[in-house]
Amino acid sequence: MFGIGFVEIIVILGIALIVIGPKNLPDLAKSLGKGYVEFMRAFREMQKTIQDDVDDIQKTVDDATNIDIDIDDPLSDESQEKPEEKSKSFNQSGREGEAKKE
Repeated sequence: MFGIGFVEIIVILGIALIVIGPKNLPDLAKSLGKGYVEFMRAFREMQKTIQDDVDDIQKTVDDATNIDIDIDDPLSDESQEKPEEKSKSFNQSGREGEAKKE
């Protein structure tokens, strides 16, 4: 944990016992423990909120990229058949009719 070994923890606790005193050390440890638990609770709640927002954004992006649109006729109903168009030929002047052969 943070590169601190067992011996370093014992030294820190010994110094805390001398500086704070044996009467106040349990109260300080209890307060630190409660603070740590409250911090972790708030951290998990924030993490869950961010993950929910990311999931909502991802769903929106997935929905937007998976839209199937018929570009040729977007308003057509699939049950209706399209009438066949008669093929037209154009002459050199661009008018409808058979092209002149020379």
